[in-house]
Amino acid sequence: MNQENRNFLGDINSKFDGISSIIILGIIAVGGYIFRLIFFPFEIPVVLDGSSYFWYGLDMSILGNFPVNYDIVNNIWPTLLSLFFSLFSSDRFIDYMNLQRMISTIISILTIFPIYFLCKYFFTKKIALMGSIMFVFEPRIIHNSFLGITEPLFVFLGVTTIGLFLNSNHKLVFLSFGIAGLFSLVRYEGILIIIPMTILYFYRYKKQNKVILKYLLALSIFVIVLLPMSSVRMSTMGYDGILSHVKDGVIVATTQNVLNENPDKQKFFPTLGVINFIKLFGWVLIPNFIIFIPFGLFLLSKKRNWQLNYFILISIFSIIPAFYAYSRGISDTRYLLMLYPIVIIISLFSIEWITSKIKKKNLILIIITSGIILSSGIFLEIKIDNQHEKEAFEIALKNTPYLSVINSYYPESVYYKTTIIDEVEEFPILKEDIPRKISILTTSSFNSLEDFLVENEDKGLKHIVTDNTKNRLEFLKKVFYNEVDYPYLTKIYDSKEDGFEYHLKIFEINYNQFNELRK
Repeated sequence: MNQENRNFLGDINSKFDGISSIIILGIIAVGGYIFRLIFFPFEIPVVLDGSSYFWYGLDMSILGNFPVNYDIVNNIWPTLLSLFFSLFSSDRFIDYMNLQRMISTIISILTIFPIYFLCKYFFTKKIALMGSIMFVFEPRIIHNSFLGITEPLFVFLGVTTIGLFLNSNHKLVFLSFGIAGLFSLVRYEGILIIIPMTILYFYRYKKQNKVILKYLLALSIFVIVLLPMSSVRMSTMGYDGILSHVKDGVIVATTQNVLNENPDKQKFFPTLGVINFIKLFGWVLIPNFIIFIPFGLFLLSKKRNWQLNYFILISIFSIIPAFYAYSRGISDTRYLLMLYPIVIIISLFSIEWITSKIKKKNLILIIITSGIILSSGIFLEIKIDNQHEKEAFEIALKNTPYLSVINSYYPESVYYKTTIIDEVEEFPILKEDIPRKISILTTSSFNSLEDFLVENEDKGLKHIVTDNTKNRLEFLKKVFYNEVDYPYLTKIYDSKEDGFEYHLKIFEINYNQFNELRK
């Protein structure tokens, strides 16, 4: 067989391998989708940040332009949602929220494609496919995709940026700077990626002609992507949402840290950041990575190439936002989601070594895959309590018409921000057109019910809501378990009477009787 025929057959085999990989990735995607449907919270509304993105996207879909009465710096995600909301039709707000969750979930699943091509830089096709499997069945990735917030899109664009940047095709490297711009718009801390990309670009192409000119072209692509939305933010919110917030973060980290002369103004605790990072990073390794990471780190030190070195450097910069958040006392594993690609690759070094020592490679990969799916399912079954959340929402929904100002009983009380939509006769509707809202008063600074009532009587507090949750404040627990000790409180609702497993009680406050007893 001559050289020309060999090249021809090689091209056919290469194309066949590429097609078969896409088919397998499609099967993995379908499996990941079905797995998510098992835990998908269909009848539970999105809350907190997800609710803010929901309203921004809904208002934008109704108005046909960017709303001006919002202070949402990361508005690319709700802008994307508005496109889908404008094509959707339903008179139930929960349907729109489920759509929000579904889009987030699908983006999360699609991330297996850039994950696969990123892993292909370092491993064979079979091992790279394992990387996609580890990602799509990672329980925290799954749970985060149900929140309807920015991270799934952020991770998708982040992995895509890194994968394109590591490619040998210079045109794809230029494209990576454009994707990096979108990455920065989804979450403003993403702009930090331009620092390692700049350093590595000059190091990688230092011997090429006109390297500065080419870099300026790449940087121009990055800036051009940023400018339109930055301009929109300036006109609707008064800030660009990127440099403005990075600057504020630098000010906090440098002037309000442990070195500050006035400890009362301290908001940034580096020591706390280190402790929280170590603790939470260790936590995110459970359940699927903890057994692969230690040996994978050892193998990593032996198998280094320029692409891996670049990848590690870029990944290090993704730690900075997490460290900043943890130094301010925030404890949330979602700040570590961008570390999953490097955690997966380190784990794959262990899996590659295991398969190299065993003849039945396919069998061991099937066993590992089964273990990942099983452990993820058990983890999600423990972590996600959809029944409790559904009951908390239904209880809030039932009592919303009778309440106006209540105490906080976080996290269940967040549903009152959503249940008021149910009072609206026609939906969809602009947020500002909702006729009323329920005020939720914080209880964190109070040690007694009496102090809480005295402080908030003028704010219209009329009801006390409490439950049997373990982390509830002590004075609210006393009300729940010893209601007869509070003659000025009249129980008007008990969830057990409606057959709910989640036990909650609502009391109406008689201030006349309360004030008489205080004399």
